[in-house]
Amino acid sequence: MHSSHWRTSSAASLSLCPAILFAALMLPLAPVQAQQITVTVKSRDGKPAERATVVMADTRSWVSIDNGEIVKTDQVIFRRQTDSAGRVDLTPHDGDSVLVVVHPSGFAKVYCHPNTVPETIELAPGVRIEGTCRVARKPVSNHLVQLKGTLRRPPWIWSNGSAKTDANGRFVIERLMAGQAQLSESDDDFGERERTVPVSSAHLHMILIAGQTRHVDFGATGRPVIGQLRHPADSKEDTPWSSAMISITPDVTKFVEGTIGFSGRADRDGNFSINDVPEGRYMLRVGFSKITREQLKNHRFSVPEIDEKLSQRPVDLGVLTLTSDARVRARKLNLKAR
Repeated sequence: MHSSHWRTSSAASLSLCPAILFAALMLPLAPVQAQQITVTVKSRDGKPAERATVVMADTRSWVSIDNGEIVKTDQVIFRRQTDSAGRVDLTPHDGDSVLVVVHPSGFAKVYCHPNTVPETIELAPGVRIEGTCRVARKPVSNHLVQLKGTLRRPPWIWSNGSAKTDANGRFVIERLMAGQAQLSESDDDFGERERTVPVSSAHLHMILIAGQTRHVDFGATGRPVIGQLRHPADSKEDTPWSSAMISITPDVTKFVEGTIGFSGRADRDGNFSINDVPEGRYMLRVGFSKITREQLKNHRFSVPEIDEKLSQRPVDLGVLTLTSDARVRARKLNLKAR
């Protein structure tokens, strides 16, 4: 009897083993905490980067840098600061990530594989842009010059800078990240408001290289391009000209380093004037920030070579009548129906 009881109990225990094992496998495992690593941030000359800002970001994140300082972030993994020796303790991320480091001596973007971070980060020096702004060959003061750059892969890193011209039309923007960027100048905020005088802005496409000093002179060449926008004769649109944006771009298939484009706002009567457009072939487009079926697409024109003494003789495009696009009209009706 003793032997039989033992066999029965053993069989029952063995029959429970798969269930016990399955239940054990289903228990939540304690997460494995990645070990912190001390990272040292140094400038190019080997000095510790004290009080450098270090941000870890992934594909969901974006980081906004303005005049060499991180001013805003969204959905970053963490944000920390180095100590007096340039050190900071970081916990590696379990996915792909990017370390963004900002310091007065330079910048760094370091791509990290899962669960890894470098022990040392060397900063690349920033970029300096200096130059002048002129309209009709005359220096202009209090002119706003802005640079907008972006790292063209997630996470999105916006590197911006701005300055205003002095009494001699000079400007300097420092502490900029290397990469693709657009430098623009304007004496107006380009907001939607009624104007008695048209305004314009130039935009220069640039590729910035770490440590460089670039010199840019806006308005050193070129002629004004003028014209008047007009609604079609049968138009029933009441969209004011203040919401129209005029765009002039070179008639090319790809923008490269040194490509310059222009934008402008018309006055309340539809008159526009774009300052200092260099010799070349261009396309003009007109669109509205408000939903409307009227627009102007790819109006081609040329700015011919001219003697410098006649440089302020405008290229007059005459009256440009907008066209109606049924697809835009349908979109407008659909939006109203919602």
